[in-house]
Amino acid sequence: MGFDLEMLGMTREELQERVVEKLADSLLNETAASSGNSSTAASSGNYSKAASSGNYSKAASSGDSSKAASSGYRSTAASSGDSSKAASSGDLGIAATIGNDGRAKAGPKGLVIVTYWVDAATGYEACVGKVGRDGILADTWYRAEDGKLVPE
Repeated sequence: MGFDLEMLGMTREELQERVVEKLADSLLNETAASSGNSSTAASSGNYSKAASSGNYSKAASSGDSSKAASSGYRSTAASSGDSSKAASSGDLGIAATIGNDGRAKAGPKGLVIVTYWVDAATGYEACVGKVGRDGILADTWYRAEDGKLVPE
């Protein structure tokens, strides 16, 4: 039993070209999502996105301008690559960006980690903040500036 390409209004070659374009777009702009307790979502590639929800969930993305988000008790979000973002909502979560010019935010009693490039001799440094201490607020985006977490 074959598929009727006339229904789509395109030739076999046009369909193949379209599938290849969509696959390439998917690989270059990967998105992953999961839900449920202890769920995990991971994506890679520039501008990739990963999201997970549920207690103890994890979301990880890699690539410049990538994004990771998680929600739920003790959930974690980690993103690597320049200009990446990580967000964790829910109590006791962790949000971390590894790369230069990243942003991170965490929920109540959460941990915010943002790295930044110093120079070739020093390499990367990290700013770490605990929500509720030293003026670090829940659900607020932070970036690293002059060795400190600075709210957006």
